[in-house]
Amino acid sequence: MSTSEKEEWIETLDYVTTSIEDDVSNWALDGVEDLHDIEDDTIVRALFWSRGMKEFPIVITPCGMIKWFHPNTPRELLVQVSNSSIAACIRAMEDSEY
Repeated sequence: MSTSEKEEWIETLDYVTTSIEDDVSNWALDGVEDLHDIEDDTIVRALFWSRGMKEFPIVITPCGMIKWFHPNTPRELLVQVSNSSIAACIRAMEDSEY
């Protein structure tokens, strides 16, 4: 992975993360952590969501896909994150020069 690829992936993850955080209002995004996905040689981001005393990590790819989630993650949270990331990708494509 080149430095420019890494920077591009992080910039894209920042865009998707901001969109998801804005859209998912009934959960708190307590933190994020960028990780190197050895399998695909890319950068992915762990999003740490909480409500009350429970925390659920969800890992997303730069293209907004959910790569991994804890088995006990509430379906409602997964649906909200998924819908928001899809909407962010659509907005990004609409804003692109292509």
